[in-house]
Amino acid sequence: MNVRVMGMAGAALLVVLAGWLVVRFSSENPAPPASAKADKDPTGKSKRVRNESKQSKKPLPETVRRSSWFSKEGKTPEVSDEQIASFLENNRRSATALLAASRIKNNVEFLREAAKSAPGDKLVQLELAIRGVTPEEKREALDRYLKLEPNNSYGNYLAALQDFQQGKREDAIANLDAAEKHSEYQVPSAEVRQACEDAYLSVGFTPVEAKAAALFLQPTVYTAPMNQLTNFLVNTNPLGMQKPDAESSGRLLQAALGFSRKFSGGQSSIISEMMALAIETRVLQAFPADQPLPGSNKTPAQRLAELATERAEITSLGKEAAALQADMTESDFLKYLKRVESEGEVSALKNLRDR
Repeated sequence: MNVRVMGMAGAALLVVLAGWLVVRFSSENPAPPASAKADKDPTGKSKRVRNESKQSKKPLPETVRRSSWFSKEGKTPEVSDEQIASFLENNRRSATALLAASRIKNNVEFLREAAKSAPGDKLVQLELAIRGVTPEEKREALDRYLKLEPNNSYGNYLAALQDFQQGKREDAIANLDAAEKHSEYQVPSAEVRQACEDAYLSVGFTPVEAKAAALFLQPTVYTAPMNQLTNFLVNTNPLGMQKPDAESSGRLLQAALGFSRKFSGGQSSIISEMMALAIETRVLQAFPADQPLPGSNKTPAQRLAELATERAEITSLGKEAAALQADMTESDFLKYLKRVESEGEVSALKNLRDR
C-alpha cells in the first residue's frame, strides 16, 4: 500500500515538474513566426492550429476594442523611442519603416529622412506633401508625387488646395480641371496601414493589437485636406476678391460637384465616411435646391435627404460600436478587423449588427 501511495505521489510530482518545464520553456522560447512551418504532433495535426483554436475563445481585452467613432489613442499600448529605434535599425531605416515610425510617433523628422533617402517612393512623398510643416516643403514633395503618379486625381486636388492656400486662384482652377480629366482617385491607405501593422508586430504587439492599432491610427490623414479644399470650392468668393467672377465661381461649384462624387463612399473608417458625407452636403447646399444637378436626374434636395438618412445610420452604428464588440473573442475581433480592411468600417459594423 505504501509503495502504491509513493508511486502515485511520485507521478504527481512528475506532472507538476513537467508543467513547470513547459511554462519555463515557453517563456524563454517564444513561438515561431506565422511564416514558419508548423510543428506536427503524432496524429499529423498542426500544433499551431490547435493552439489558435484555444486562443479563439480568449476574451477580447478592453484595451483592444476600437472604432474610429471615439478617439481611443490613450488605450493603445505606447511604443517607446527605444522600440522604434530598434525597429528602424532592424529594417535598415528603409523608407517604409521610416514612414510607419513617423505615423506611430507623429514625428515628421522620420518622414523627411525617408523622403531624402527615397525620392522615388510615392507613399513617402504624398505623406510629406500632406504632413510637411512649411508650404515649401509640402509643395516640393507634392511636385515629386505628381511626377510619380500623374494620373491620380487626388494629387491634383491636393495641388489645388495648396494653390488656394497661397492665393493662386488660376493655378488652383487649372489643377481642378486636370483632376476632372483623371478618373482615378486613389489614396494608399492599405499600404501605409500594413507598414504600421508590421511595425507594431515587431515591437511585441499581438496580431489583434497590431491590426487594431494600425487600422485606426490617424484615420483622417487623407480626408482632412479634401475637407479643407471643400471650404474653398463652395465659397463663391474664396479669395476675398472685391468683384467675384461669377463664371469662375460657377466652375468651382462644378468642380466641387465632381470632386464630391469621387470622394463619397468607400471610406475606410466611420470618421472618414462622415467627413465625406459632410463634404457632399456642403457642396449640394451651394446649388439651387429644386433644380436637377448636372449629370443627374436628382435635385440637391433629394440627394440631401438621402445623405441625411445615411448620416443617421452611420451615427447610430458609431454609437453602437463598443456594445457590438463587447462580447467578441480575439479571434472574432480579428476577423472583424479584416472585414474593416477589405470593406470599410461602416460595412463591417453593419455586418456585425445584422449577424
